[in-house]
Amino acid sequence: ILADEPTTALDSIHEKQILKLLLDTYKSFCKAMVFVTHDPRIMREISNEITQMKSGEITEKITLLQENIHNFQIEYLRNLVF
Repeated sequence: ILADEPTTALDSIHEKQILKLLLDTYKSFCKAMVFVTHDPRIMREISNEITQMKSGEITEKITLLQENIHNFQIEYLRNLVF
């Protein structure tokens, strides 16, 4: 699944419904989902891995299951996630 900003401009009720639908679909049928968002709350809620890009280049890639999760190289991403 490729979901590019699927919850942008939605109210919180519809946002939750869309997130649930996407996650249920992912769990039932998919091997991977790429979820593009600028919302840190959504990142924390649904992500196993976060990749930050700037100008089309990957600047940092982290796994939220890592033991040393606070050791981000880029302060911007650390502040966004926590």
